[in-house]
Amino acid sequence: MKRHVQFRSSKEKAYKLIKEAIIARTFAPGQFLSENELSRNLGVSRTPIREALQTLEVEGFVRLIPRKGAQVTEISLKDVDEVYELRLVLECLAGEKLIQRKDEICLQLMKDVLKTQIRIMDEKDPVKFIAADREFHLALIRAARNERMYRFYDSLRDHILRLGIEAVQSPGRFVEVIKEHQAVIAGLENGSYEEFKAAIGEHISITKFMVGKNLPNLWRQLEQ
Repeated sequence: MKRHVQFRSSKEKAYKLIKEAIIARTFAPGQFLSENELSRNLGVSRTPIREALQTLEVEGFVRLIPRKGAQVTEISLKDVDEVYELRLVLECLAGEKLIQRKDEICLQLMKDVLKTQIRIMDEKDPVKFIAADREFHLALIRAARNERMYRFYDSLRDHILRLGIEAVQSPGRFVEVIKEHQAVIAGLENGSYEEFKAAIGEHISITKFMVGKNLPNLWRQLEQ
């Protein structure tokens, strides 16, 4: 987890590096985190570690259990349902606005990010791939020209990244994501909201399914 990055405080360093480790699956769901071990690995005292864990609990990434410590939260079916329900509503609205306004700037930005994703695909790095995936969808959200909507979507960033990394654990999923993104762009280029809506709906639905498939605790619930 050690990196040569400048942080404004020890708490910020602990917060960002612990969160990144959770998102990247270095710290697995259900895993207990030792304040002493984190302190040694990150090179900061226990006080900023404790403060960082308290912030991460508020954000839903860890659960502080008395006399046991901090446990990385499991991803629940409710988490998945809520995040992808919001994504579908917001991205459909943004796509509708892009088509109505013929927003070539946002469309070109999506194409550029897609090219980046294709390059990253060969590296087989899920963290980089999903970070680019997020930029693809943020480019779409920009088309709505609604600053509050953009900030709200961006506030889901880390949860979307965490879910997205789970979604691409299955072999071949990188290639499928690229094809789904190409279908989304095709709908926008054709100026067909129905085509776009079908493509973005299928993409989000499949992504949600893949998250559940790669998390045993969710897969059992989905099968019931």
